[in-house]
Amino acid sequence: MSKKDLYMAELIFNLGRFVEQPLGLGPEERLSQIPENCYISQHIKGDYTAMTGVYGSDDVLKSFAEKYSKMDLSAEPGLMGELVADFLNLHNGLFIVNLSESENIESTLTVPSFDPNAAPGDIFGELYSVSVEFPFGTLCFLLSESL
Repeated sequence: MSKKDLYMAELIFNLGRFVEQPLGLGPEERLSQIPENCYISQHIKGDYTAMTGVYGSDDVLKSFAEKYSKMDLSAEPGLMGELVADFLNLHNGLFIVNLSESENIESTLTVPSFDPNAAPGDIFGELYSVSVEFPFGTLCFLLSESL
């Protein structure tokens, strides 16, 4: 199984574990560039190097953040990006721990970025997107890994 497949399998598991069981997955798509509305991202660096990200409409991102944090964000709308970035950090952290334990691949994480005015940074080869459908809407997760 490729690292990309391991990443996506663990993503689905962690979404069900920490947010809500997804209703379905869209097809994996190759993208030529990072979508403009993707401003939540994190890099994995080391023996395995990748750029990861998540994007969707503000309403869906807000619902995702509320499900993940178990908080009502009506009074704190500014926390949305931070909470979605926190989930990405949690997932990526669990993923690199599993890579270390199962394949002796050592990597670290950069600080997640969630600034709507900043670009996510470098991509490392092919850029993949997979859409994940929830009862509250669809989010897209990105992965670009160095091979």
